[in-house]
Amino acid sequence: MLFLFITFYILFGCSNKNTVLRGTYVLKSSHYNDPELEYPLLKPNKTYNCFFKRNQELIYSVNYGINKDSFRTVKINKSSTQKILFTGCSFVFGEGLEDEQTIPFIFSELIGEQYQVLNIGYAGTGPHHVLKWLKSKKIKDLVGNTLKYVIYIFIDDHIFRAYEQQKIYTVFEEIDGKIIERRKNIDENWLGKFSNQSVKYDRFLYKNKAKKFTVA
Repeated sequence: MLFLFITFYILFGCSNKNTVLRGTYVLKSSHYNDPELEYPLLKPNKTYNCFFKRNQELIYSVNYGINKDSFRTVKINKSSTQKILFTGCSFVFGEGLEDEQTIPFIFSELIGEQYQVLNIGYAGTGPHHVLKWLKSKKIKDLVGNTLKYVIYIFIDDHIFRAYEQQKIYTVFEEIDGKIIERRKNIDENWLGKFSNQSVKYDRFLYKNKAKKFTVA
């Protein structure tokens, strides 16, 4: 019996409790649920601090500048009338980076005054969020009729986010040749919540789900 308990704990209960993410960035009071984008955004016109520790070692301590639209601050090219929109997850948002270290900010500096660069990336988002957000009035109002390019930075984890790996507010499916938008809420039971704490379980789950996908 003890052997079974230890085995179950290793597979499902071994979380990395030595990692710490803190700061005003992670507080619920720092966010609001955007009713149109259906995602928790940071409150506008503020700077949020965030630090991450692993085994008591400080990995990073940074500040996130958030603009009036609740998105990450990017270098402003005031003379430009055309816009380039960056979208994606934490890689685009710049998790663990200062404002001037993010991909959109550096890109904005490299291209000079030719374009106005916007960063609407948020941690945890996937392609289903990108599609919904680009169709939203909030983003259309943000870019107006001056949008030149959209740059979506993809990581393989986005496949599983759009599939069923996390609680999804809105998903898009192709049915009879038409793209259908529908709401989908995944209610986790106690086993689901417990298993989400296990790195070993996640690796097993992702490894098996990856076999279901073929990238052309």
